[in-house]
Amino acid sequence: MNRRARIFFILSLLGIGLAIGSFGAVAETRGPIAILGNADFTAENGVVSGHGTADDPYVIAGWEITVGPEDLYGLRIENVTESFVVRGVVVRNASAYDGAAIRIGFSSGGSLEGCTVADSVNAIRIVSSTGIGMYDCMLYASGLGLRVEGETAEEYRHEIDRTNVLNGRQILYLHGLDGETVEEQTTTHLTIADSRNVTIVGNDVADGDGIFLAFVTDSVVRENSVYRTKPVLTDHGIHLYRSDRNTVRANSARNNRLAGIQLSLSTDNDVDENQLLVNDTGIRLLASDGNRVTDNVAFANVAGIVLTGGSADNDVVGNVVYHENTKQGIALELATGNRVERNGLSDCEIGVLLDAGAAGNRIVANTILAGAYGISLAGSSNEIERNLVAQHSRGVLFPETFTKSTTRGNAFRGNVFADNANHLYTNLDSTGNTFTGNLFLGGGVAQVSDHGAGNRWSEDGVGNY
Repeated sequence: MNRRARIFFILSLLGIGLAIGSFGAVAETRGPIAILGNADFTAENGVVSGHGTADDPYVIAGWEITVGPEDLYGLRIENVTESFVVRGVVVRNASAYDGAAIRIGFSSGGSLEGCTVADSVNAIRIVSSTGIGMYDCMLYASGLGLRVEGETAEEYRHEIDRTNVLNGRQILYLHGLDGETVEEQTTTHLTIADSRNVTIVGNDVADGDGIFLAFVTDSVVRENSVYRTKPVLTDHGIHLYRSDRNTVRANSARNNRLAGIQLSLSTDNDVDENQLLVNDTGIRLLASDGNRVTDNVAFANVAGIVLTGGSADNDVVGNVVYHENTKQGIALELATGNRVERNGLSDCEIGVLLDAGAAGNRIVANTILAGAYGISLAGSSNEIERNLVAQHSRGVLFPETFTKSTTRGNAFRGNVFADNANHLYTNLDSTGNTFTGNLFLGGGVAQVSDHGAGNRWSEDGVGNY
């Protein structure tokens, strides 16, 4: 053990190592530390004391770590089962967008005490770990401050108290709630995990990690504001992960880097009456089934509402999506069996997009106005009925797939196409699509262009008008 390590060992026994380490009075600058198993708890890796037991944990204390541009992490601890404490460590200049200043992964029984992260993109990631403590830490990050990830509720049961600060505001990390209300907090990070019957209302979450729910059921998220005032590299505004039977209502999510509201692997939730303003995506459902997305307003997002990752059996009803900056109003990518009904879409480059992985969806009674393409369809076996598609360069476009996929088995019934330069264009790789009872009004010389093979323009004696 070198001289500085012995000093910190003595100070920790006297109970004053934390204060000195936090202010950097005797901190020693070094490069990143990587501990990838119990055997890596060595003096070379910054350990100044301890034997790895609960009563005598390994102590990594008093270092100032400078992260190089080629390094993903400043301090990385993974695959350990013995107890450890990281105390009074300062990590600077973690600049990798896919890294972090401190990462703890697949570990248990450790804690971060009085640590500081400065001049970094992402501060702390805790991945698939249990029983991690975090106290008196100060985080300054231009991206994610604190991200906890896991596949089970147990992996979110960490003791992260209100003494931790992200960009000058308290971190609120709460788990194990039942029936409580979290209201009118001003913060940069609000996590609710492994909880039920919680009301999250009237909170202001700005320039940080947003509102994150993991393994939360039967709860209400309403009237919160989640937004950025500067271009920090944050994530979603409100994110539900593996959370079911919740209501997300009347929230304002604006200028978030990714989705204003994101559902991931979440079922049977109501997302209604929210305002989604100038996010990358207004509302995004990823591998989420049986949810209801209703009566939301999405303004000037790159994409209004997106269903992907195999999302199925969702209802997207009565939403309004508009603004000329919107590339896709409602997009179904890898999505099956969903209902898109009575939505109002205007000034979008593409009103409704059904990608090659969109199958068995119903697009019914929507009003789609004033864009480049009203409906862009590459998927199969979808039903498009009773929609108004007007004032587009092309009302319906089957984009060329160059034999990579075939657009087949879709049914267009009872739609009204008005004042489009070209009402409908089918591609070379389309077959077996049916067009009956549709009304074509106005338009250019080539109102309908069918380049497919075997598409049908009448059925049971019913044609088009």
